[in-house]
Amino acid sequence: MTRAGRASRRGRAVKYIIDRFEGDYAVCEDENVEFINIGRKFLPEGAVEGSSFYMDANGRTGLTDDSERRKRIESKMKKIWK
Repeated sequence: MTRAGRASRRGRAVKYIIDRFEGDYAVCEDENVEFINIGRKFLPEGAVEGSSFYMDANGRTGLTDDSERRKRIESKMKKIWK
């Protein structure tokens, strides 16, 4: 499947979270908890492990605001490690 294949198939932008990097690829989780490899060169500038971003049917990408998600995760982690 092409880098924009899932987005074009659904006719809308798809949100991904970068799980990890393996060589020239980012292993990304989509909204359906499926994993896809996306070439680093197709990622938005500034993307790191844990970043969320969207990709539309034309392959355009952009980072999404992760602040609320990161706060929720941080709060849960604090509760677990008390």
